[in-house]
Amino acid sequence: MKTVSKYALSILLLLALSLPAAAQQPPAELSVRVADVDVSAFPQVALTITVRDANGVPVPDLDPRAFEVNEDRVPEALDILSVEPVVNPELPVSLLLIVDVSGSMAGQPLADAQAAARALIDQLGAGDEVAFIAFADAVDLDGLNPAREHPPTSDRRVVLALVDGLEARGGTPLYDALYKGVQWAQEASLGHRAVILLTDGVDEDPGSAVASQETPIQAATRANVPVFTIGLGSGIDRGYLERVARATGGTYQETPDSAQLTELFLNVLTRLKQQYVVAYESGLAGDGETHRVTVTARVGDRQAEHEAEFVPPVDGTPRPTALPETPVPQPTSPPSTTVPHPDPSPSRAVSWLPIAGGAVGLGLLALLVLGLRRRRAVKRRDEQEYCMDCGRPLDPGQVCPDCGPDAGRFKKPRGV
Repeated sequence: MKTVSKYALSILLLLALSLPAAAQQPPAELSVRVADVDVSAFPQVALTITVRDANGVPVPDLDPRAFEVNEDRVPEALDILSVEPVVNPELPVSLLLIVDVSGSMAGQPLADAQAAARALIDQLGAGDEVAFIAFADAVDLDGLNPAREHPPTSDRRVVLALVDGLEARGGTPLYDALYKGVQWAQEASLGHRAVILLTDGVDEDPGSAVASQETPIQAATRANVPVFTIGLGSGIDRGYLERVARATGGTYQETPDSAQLTELFLNVLTRLKQQYVVAYESGLAGDGETHRVTVTARVGDRQAEHEAEFVPPVDGTPRPTALPETPVPQPTSPPSTTVPHPDPSPSRAVSWLPIAGGAVGLGLLALLVLGLRRRRAVKRRDEQEYCMDCGRPLDPGQVCPDCGPDAGRFKKPRGV
């Protein structure tokens, strides 16, 4: 009956792997996200950016040539001043630690593996999740071994207590342990998940009961779960561990000395929490208005972009709009002949000053006109015309009624 159940489970597993992953959407080949925009040194702007590959793993070793920055969707790219990789402890991840505790790990290797696991868990942030599987002898794919396993949780204390109680004994069911870990990682609540696998041997004594070499690789690639493999000592299957990491988007590390395990574990965490700070020179004015910045990342033939909003601080430069109105002074000479409308202000005395000034101007103009007319009349009186024959005074153009039109006329000053 046990043999029949084993074969039935194997058939069901193969059928499951041949079917498309349900509700699993493949991610984009490359993704970029602007996590923060720092304008404290404006016009220099610092962008905190995460660039991830198809497996959700941050892409390392990018330089300024990999980025392009545009503001307000203007096609012209801005000058990038620097690109610096940084580690952000607050970047959330969900980690699944799989640790070999077979008999060959007894003694110092197990103690160093426990220390490495504790160091890694202590470095996790409040928003991170961690799960743990220690494998030896056999792995129950459908159940939970509370002495060696804990599903994804944000409570680091319970996982640390499990790590402290580990013992080394038995064989190495490597493929079953890795397959179960990939399943758990796929069900993690956080989107950015990864598996870290540590082993010092190969699948043996008696080895895996269900999974083959390819089973966990296929499951991880279908679910886009990266696997970071670590080999300890000289008895490892280096080729297999390298292939697992390469196929799933993880990395492979190895060491002959278990004292180096803490460093290798933390290398993985650093990689998973890596971001970039891209500094550039803004082409905007410090106007206090909302603007857009678009970042494009290019890795090989892959490309992705993300847009974020930011507000440049006001730099004190006068703005061309909303200028204050300045009063126009009233002319004092010559006087205005236009009477303005009264200004509806509280002070009536001030509002009537333009009217008074206009009235004075009109009076002066009237006196000037009367003076000119009087001068012309006096001039006409001083140069009176008379008839040449009889001396009769005549109006301009008048014909003398006594002497007729043939009589001449002359002018002489008044009183002469």
